[in-house]
Amino acid sequence: MLTVLIYDHRYSDHGIAEIFVPTFRADSALWVDARDVVDQLQLSPGKVDGPAKVYVMRGGWKQYFLRVEADGRTLSGLANLKVEENSVLKINVDYV
Repeated sequence: MLTVLIYDHRYSDHGIAEIFVPTFRADSALWVDARDVVDQLQLSPGKVDGPAKVYVMRGGWKQYFLRVEADGRTLSGLANLKVEENSVLKINVDYV
């Protein structure tokens, strides 16, 4: 199980979702496939409503992995997201 901490900067709101996604180890770090996260997150009560851009911080950079349109359509691409050792993924939601 992966715990997703959701920081929604659009509304100064924070949430949490717990989803089941496969993880893998590479370079002694824990990773998940962004598409798996998107699929499971958008099926959960913690679903991100649009319009929104969703990203994780990777070092000092924003790694965008999901865009939600106003009509609810989602756009996501190939990306690996680094997970903290305690199986926590911190995501940020911002305005488009």
